[in-house]
Amino acid sequence: MRNKTEKTAKTVLVISSQVIRGAVGNRVNIYVLEQLGFSVWAMPTIIMPWQPRQGVSHKLAVTAADFAAFAADIAASPKATEIDAVISGYFVAPEQVEIAADLIKNLKQKRPDCLFLCDPIMGNENGPYVLQSVMRAVGEKLVPMADLVKPNRNELEWLCGQQFHDNAAMVATIKARFNRPFFVSSAFPIRPEAMGNLYYDGKEVWLAEHPAFATELNGFGDIIASLFLFHYLRGAKAQELVQKTCAAVYACLSWTLQCGADELALASAPFDWAAPPEKVELTRLV
Repeated sequence: MRNKTEKTAKTVLVISSQVIRGAVGNRVNIYVLEQLGFSVWAMPTIIMPWQPRQGVSHKLAVTAADFAAFAADIAASPKATEIDAVISGYFVAPEQVEIAADLIKNLKQKRPDCLFLCDPIMGNENGPYVLQSVMRAVGEKLVPMADLVKPNRNELEWLCGQQFHDNAAMVATIKARFNRPFFVSSAFPIRPEAMGNLYYDGKEVWLAEHPAFATELNGFGDIIASLFLFHYLRGAKAQELVQKTCAAVYACLSWTLQCGADELALASAPFDWAAPPEKVELTRLV
């Protein structure tokens, strides 16, 4: 674990799902950010024993009233000014999205330098897994106010209302509609049998690729969001940010498969999350 006294140390509020067992949502954000030396405040939108992939389980969605009470307590706390950044992720209801948006606005009023990263968790290549009303709320309330955005390719298509067939079209749309840093996972790879991740920092566009694996594991997007924020806050250049972020994802995937685990093997991962082994191919597109 990195030393908390380092200049990179920040406090981050993460707003997403919480599982009792496994590695997805807030569980991933908390672990990775704390390994990087950050303090984490975690605000759950839903609590469940495990992610749906692991089987049927009881789900405890945080009601709008309770979620609003959480937000009010945070906003009113004198310690709220400690929060340097916010990551938003999975929501179960549009009311939660509106409450989160108001909380983030409040935090930004207290700390104009408070950074907001929106991870618009909506679904994947198999289709959406949140309500259409949640998708609309995220697109209308959170994405416009975000400083950084981290969708996968499908989520970007839903946000934009159009289908993409290449990276050039994605970048052109991001520039025209948003013009802020975007990290797009599951971008179009150049190399065969590779997984692509695209980063646009407002000027440069980089594509990072690593070998693709057939796996049902989840939580990689949460890793990306945490590392994206970490490297951005420490002022990393675009090339370094995308390289180190994707290298850590690949290292974690490789280690998890080596362990034969059914969830991301975070705690036993034998590498430095801030400086993982460099095993990704980089291509500058712009």
